Amino acid sequence: MNAKYLPLALLLSCTPPAKKIVPPEPVPMQPDCSSVDLIQKVGFSTSFMNEGERFCYRIASQENHYYDIINKCDKQGKLLPEQNAVIMREFAGPRKGSMEIKAILTVSGNSMEYIPFLREPSGEISTLPFVTVPKEIGRLFDAGKNMLDQAKYIPEVCQELLKYKPNH
Repeated sequence: MNAKYLPLALLLSCTPPAKKIVPPEPVPMQPDCSSVDLIQKVGFSTSFMNEGERFCYRIASQENHYYDIINKCDKQGKLLPEQNAVIMREFAGPRKGSMEIKAILTVSGNSMEYIPFLREPSGEISTLPFVTVPKEIGRLFDAGKNMLDQAKYIPEVCQELLKYKPNH
Protein backbone atom coordinates (compact mmCIF):
# COMPACT_ATOMS: atom_id res chain seq x y z
CA MET A 1 0.00 0.00 0.00
CA ASN A 2 1.29 3.40 -0.84
CA ALA A 3 2.39 5.25 2.31
CA LYS A 4 0.70 8.32 1.00
CA TYR A 5 -2.75 6.68 1.45
CA LEU A 6 -2.02 4.86 4.74
CA PRO A 7 -3.62 7.49 7.04
CA LEU A 8 -6.80 7.49 4.93
CA ALA A 9 -6.94 3.67 4.93
CA LEU A 10 -6.52 3.60 8.71
CA LEU A 11 -9.23 6.22 9.16
CA LEU A 12 -11.68 4.34 6.94
CA SER A 13 -10.98 1.02 8.65
CA CYS A 14 -11.70 2.54 12.09
CA THR A 15 -14.86 4.37 11.09
CA PRO A 16 -18.08 2.50 11.79
CA PRO A 17 -20.21 1.84 8.70
CA ALA A 18 -22.56 4.70 7.90
CA LYS A 19 -26.04 4.22 9.28
CA LYS A 20 -28.89 4.24 6.86
CA ILE A 21 -30.71 7.55 7.23
CA VAL A 22 -34.39 6.96 7.80
CA PRO A 23 -36.59 9.97 7.02
CA PRO A 24 -38.97 10.91 9.85
CA GLU A 25 -42.58 9.85 9.61
CA PRO A 26 -44.51 12.55 7.77
CA VAL A 27 -46.72 14.56 10.10
CA PRO A 28 -50.23 14.79 8.68
CA MET A 29 -50.90 18.36 7.65
CA GLN A 30 -53.82 20.03 9.32
CA PRO A 31 -56.10 21.57 6.71
CA ASP A 32 -56.07 25.38 6.74
CA CYS A 33 -59.45 27.08 6.42
CA SER A 34 -58.35 30.49 7.66
CA SER A 35 -58.71 32.06 4.21
CA VAL A 36 -61.81 30.19 3.00
CA ASP A 37 -64.43 32.61 1.63
CA LEU A 38 -67.67 31.32 3.15
CA ILE A 39 -69.72 33.27 0.60
CA GLN A 40 -68.32 30.87 -2.02
CA LYS A 41 -69.46 27.90 0.11
CA VAL A 42 -73.21 28.67 0.31
CA GLY A 43 -75.08 25.36 0.42
CA PHE A 44 -72.38 23.59 2.45
CA SER A 45 -73.69 21.35 5.21
CA THR A 46 -72.00 18.81 7.47
CA SER A 47 -72.10 17.33 10.93
CA PHE A 48 -69.34 16.61 13.43
CA MET A 49 -68.87 15.23 16.91
CA ASN A 50 -67.73 17.45 19.77
CA GLU A 51 -67.44 16.15 23.33
CA GLY A 52 -69.80 13.26 22.58
CA GLU A 53 -72.49 15.40 20.94
CA ARG A 54 -73.29 15.73 17.24
CA PHE A 55 -73.54 19.21 15.75
CA CYS A 56 -74.73 20.29 12.31
CA TYR A 57 -72.98 23.21 10.64
CA ARG A 58 -74.15 24.84 7.42
CA ILE A 59 -73.81 27.94 5.29
CA ALA A 60 -76.85 29.58 3.71
CA SER A 61 -77.90 32.77 2.02
CA GLN A 62 -81.04 34.72 1.31
CA GLU A 63 -80.68 37.52 -1.23
CA ASN A 64 -77.56 39.44 -0.11
CA HIS A 65 -77.54 38.03 3.46
CA TYR A 66 -75.06 35.22 4.23
CA TYR A 67 -75.36 33.04 7.32
CA ASP A 68 -73.44 30.35 9.14
CA ILE A 69 -75.65 28.15 11.30
CA ILE A 70 -75.00 25.57 14.00
CA ASN A 71 -77.21 23.31 16.10
CA LYS A 72 -77.22 19.92 17.76
CA CYS A 73 -78.58 17.19 15.47
CA ASP A 74 -78.87 13.45 14.87
CA LYS A 75 -76.80 11.37 12.39
CA GLN A 76 -79.20 12.30 9.57
CA GLY A 77 -78.79 16.01 10.26
CA LYS A 78 -82.27 16.39 11.77
CA LEU A 79 -82.97 18.65 14.74
CA LEU A 80 -83.36 16.78 17.97
CA PRO A 81 -86.65 17.56 19.74
CA GLU A 82 -84.95 17.60 23.14
CA GLN A 83 -82.27 20.07 22.02
CA ASN A 84 -82.99 23.69 22.52
CA ALA A 85 -81.46 26.07 19.95
CA VAL A 86 -80.42 26.87 16.41
CA ILE A 87 -77.78 29.60 16.26
CA MET A 88 -77.45 31.78 13.14
CA ARG A 89 -75.04 34.58 12.37
CA GLU A 90 -75.01 36.92 9.40
CA PHE A 91 -71.32 36.84 8.46
CA ALA A 92 -71.73 39.00 5.34
CA GLY A 93 -74.44 41.37 4.22
CA PRO A 94 -76.20 44.49 5.39
CA ARG A 95 -76.63 43.17 8.95
CA LYS A 96 -73.16 41.62 9.26
CA GLY A 97 -72.53 40.56 12.85
CA SER A 98 -76.20 40.18 13.77
CA MET A 99 -77.23 36.86 15.28
CA GLU A 100 -80.39 34.90 15.96
CA ILE A 101 -81.05 32.13 18.43
CA LYS A 102 -84.13 30.10 17.66
CA ALA A 103 -85.20 28.60 21.00
CA ILE A 104 -86.87 25.36 19.93
CA LEU A 105 -90.25 24.58 21.47
CA THR A 106 -91.22 21.54 19.35
CA VAL A 107 -89.91 19.65 16.32
CA SER A 108 -92.17 17.74 13.96
CA GLY A 109 -90.52 16.24 10.88
CA ASN A 110 -88.77 19.08 9.06
CA SER A 111 -90.69 21.86 10.80
CA MET A 112 -90.28 23.40 14.22
CA GLU A 113 -91.92 25.89 16.53
CA TYR A 114 -89.52 28.31 18.12
CA ILE A 115 -89.08 31.69 19.78
CA PRO A 116 -86.56 33.95 18.03
CA PHE A 117 -84.05 36.02 19.98
CA LEU A 118 -82.15 38.58 17.93
CA ARG A 119 -78.87 40.32 18.71
CA GLU A 120 -77.95 43.32 16.63
CA PRO A 121 -74.30 44.11 15.82
CA SER A 122 -74.59 46.83 18.51
CA GLY A 123 -75.30 44.11 21.10
CA GLU A 124 -78.96 45.03 21.59
CA ILE A 125 -81.10 41.92 22.17
CA SER A 126 -84.79 41.69 21.25
CA THR A 127 -87.53 39.11 20.80
CA LEU A 128 -91.27 38.93 20.32
CA PRO A 129 -93.34 41.52 22.22
CA PHE A 130 -94.93 38.97 24.59
CA VAL A 131 -91.69 37.13 25.47
CA THR A 132 -89.32 37.99 28.30
CA VAL A 133 -85.63 38.01 27.34
CA PRO A 134 -83.81 35.55 29.65
CA LYS A 135 -80.91 37.02 31.64
CA GLU A 136 -78.43 34.40 30.35
CA ILE A 137 -79.22 34.98 26.66
CA GLY A 138 -76.16 37.22 26.22
CA ARG A 139 -73.89 34.37 27.33
CA LEU A 140 -75.69 32.02 24.93
CA PHE A 141 -75.07 34.43 22.05
CA ASP A 142 -71.38 34.66 23.03
CA ALA A 143 -71.08 30.85 23.25
CA GLY A 144 -72.83 30.50 19.87
CA LYS A 145 -70.51 33.06 18.29
CA ASN A 146 -67.50 31.13 19.62
CA MET A 147 -68.89 27.86 18.24
CA LEU A 148 -69.46 29.45 14.82
CA ASP A 149 -66.00 31.05 14.88
CA GLN A 150 -64.36 27.67 15.55
CA ALA A 151 -66.53 25.33 13.43
CA LYS A 152 -64.65 25.79 10.15
CA TYR A 153 -61.33 25.02 11.91
CA ILE A 154 -62.41 21.57 13.11
CA PRO A 155 -60.24 19.32 10.89
CA GLU A 156 -63.04 17.16 9.44
CA VAL A 157 -65.26 20.20 8.82
CA CYS A 158 -62.38 22.11 7.22
CA GLN A 159 -61.50 19.19 4.91
CA GLU A 160 -65.10 18.95 3.71
CA LEU A 161 -65.32 22.73 3.36
CA LEU A 162 -62.19 22.83 1.19
CA LYS A 163 -63.58 20.09 -1.08
CA TYR A 164 -67.08 21.59 -1.36
CA LYS A 165 -68.09 23.03 -4.73
CA PRO A 166 -71.49 24.77 -4.93
CA ASN A 167 -73.97 23.49 -7.51
CA HIS A 168 -74.48 26.78 -9.38
